[in-house]
Amino acid sequence: MAKSLNPEQMQDSLERGSFDECIGVVEDHQLECKKEPYQIRRDDQRQEFAKDVTALANAEGGVILIGVRTEKNPTHFGDEITSIHPFPQDLVNPDQWDAILQTWVYPSLQGVNIRWYPSASDPQKGIIANMWRMLQELRSAREHEVQAIVQRNISALLSERIEHALTAVNLQEQPVFILAATPMHPVNIPSLFTSTQADIVHLLEHPPQLRPYGFGWRTEERARIVQGQLRRVMIPEYKILDLWQEGTLIAAGIGNGSFLSWGSDRPEKPLDILLINPTVFIESIRNMTVNGKPCKLGRLMDGPWRGVVLGMYGNNAPASEAVFSVKWDEVEIDPKVIVFLLVSKVYAWFGIAHDEIPYTERIDNKLVISPEQLQALR
Repeated sequence: MAKSLNPEQMQDSLERGSFDECIGVVEDHQLECKKEPYQIRRDDQRQEFAKDVTALANAEGGVILIGVRTEKNPTHFGDEITSIHPFPQDLVNPDQWDAILQTWVYPSLQGVNIRWYPSASDPQKGIIANMWRMLQELRSAREHEVQAIVQRNISALLSERIEHALTAVNLQEQPVFILAATPMHPVNIPSLFTSTQADIVHLLEHPPQLRPYGFGWRTEERARIVQGQLRRVMIPEYKILDLWQEGTLIAAGIGNGSFLSWGSDRPEKPLDILLINPTVFIESIRNMTVNGKPCKLGRLMDGPWRGVVLGMYGNNAPASEAVFSVKWDEVEIDPKVIVFLLVSKVYAWFGIAHDEIPYTERIDNKLVISPEQLQALR
């Protein structure tokens, strides 16, 4: 029979340093176990910490035990604590962890207790318990709030990673076109670092494109591992593709006549006008969407430009920088629909009606982007 300890029993064992009493306890929705402390210097680990605490919030409280090992047991559901791995106190600073929660979790949580407990057998070593108890008077107020509790930090992390990519490709001071996709739920890509021959690495080096010489994200470069957190392909000052192990995908390309404004660098064109090429714009979004779920289109045209114009329409942009996003909840990805949702927001920003967007067709009386029309281009 699976062993369990209620929060009061768990805390009593921790207070006495009798960690062996936890052996045999099974993880559930109110108990999360980690063998080692979070590496809080890393963005993905700070996000993981915030996510785990949020899960406890949704369960109305619980405990994260750090310094215990779990294994699967075929006799019951849930991993079982099999051994204790205490560590020195100076490896963690509970105040830093609390500061992460204050910064990354919104709305802020009350009743969080992050504490290092020394072992009764060796007081120089111990384990961390992160306890979160929902106060009775907060339950009704938090019932709806916790659903969006980590949205702010996910957005902040995405922005940080976009800046990381722009710095690497040296496009911080250039007009730039960015597409970023981030999963709505945590994922993991275990094969990202295992081999240069892995399918996901091949896909990153050879992203899909609708036509042989169309506009997309191919660089013909090898995907390199960066800091053990992502793979990257890039051509400096031109294009970059970053794929993070937990699923975030970022593509950025220069916004001038070399890419997004292709064909606008002819001598008769004014140098301080950014003339976006609609074909490049729509086709590159379509090619990106085959790989994932587009979430944000950011800093579409950033620079000291006198004006930003969308192709043949002659419509000036209301600003030199913009961010647009699309949330996709469906299990199956439908590029025709997703691309139109994103493109239509940009066209509306320029003051252009949906039925004036090129490369569209109607399916079930709804406008979508037509890949066949793009493929027909020469």
